[in-house]
Amino acid sequence: MTLKTQIAADVAAVFLQTDDFAETVTYTPVGGAGASMTVLFFPDPMSMIDLPDGNKQATLAAVYVAETDVVTPQRGDQVTRTNPASVSETWRVDVWQEEDGMWLMTCKFYDEREMVGAGARQRSG
Repeated sequence: MTLKTQIAADVAAVFLQTDDFAETVTYTPVGGAGASMTVLFFPDPMSMIDLPDGNKQATLAAVYVAETDVVTPQRGDQVTRTNPASVSETWRVDVWQEEDGMWLMTCKFYDEREMVGAGARQRSG
């Protein structure tokens, strides 16, 4: 067994175990059909950023998926998951890079609710 095949085996047998940290999501490529797959999903609530129009926010997440499950991620591909509060969320792939038999994708979740409170830009008129 080569190192490359051992790493690929470890991705499925060790890293993407749903008994530990992995979760099952639906991955939908731009213009394609969704498929169920197992990923490591690490949302970062501290990464919330205001978008230019002032009425939306985006939160970032690091998502690891096996290269065998996704040939090449594309900007705009969707990752739909059920969050810990049992609410479905759709995240969009922004950027990605290959890391040892897995894709590391930075995904964004867009919160389109009106922003209210400290730091929120208020609409005029």
